[in-house]
Amino acid sequence: HVRYGNRFTVQWDYDPQLEKYYTVKLLFQPLIENSIMHGMRWRENRQLHIRITLLKAEDYIEVTVSDDGTGISSEILSKIHSRLNAHSDEGHIGLFSCNRRLCLAFGEECALHIESSSGTLISMRFPCISVPDELSHE
Repeated sequence: HVRYGNRFTVQWDYDPQLEKYYTVKLLFQPLIENSIMHGMRWRENRQLHIRITLLKAEDYIEVTVSDDGTGISSEILSKIHSRLNAHSDEGHIGLFSCNRRLCLAFGEECALHIESSSGTLISMRFPCISVPDELSHE
């Protein structure tokens, strides 16, 4: 907000009970930064809305990070998918880092899924693993 002022908003939707489950550190920062950097391009007079939603579904946490930005062209999205599937860190280092850390922590089935048309939606799911009480406030 220091750099962009009121050009974007971030809304978090989650049950505070989810805070007792483990996740990968700094998982959201690069995804939110990507939304700001790429989603605000060519939107000089419009505010960008970013929404992060976390839900518990059975034994998994389902996460979505969405924005109403400019979206990603199908050609670029295809390249991003190929790089993520090949675990290539060529470009999109933040996405690669998040994806790789998720896969290392929880397995390949927890990889990022990216969709884009008007705006972009990144989703992931990972197992509910409780944080021990003595670590829950770090």
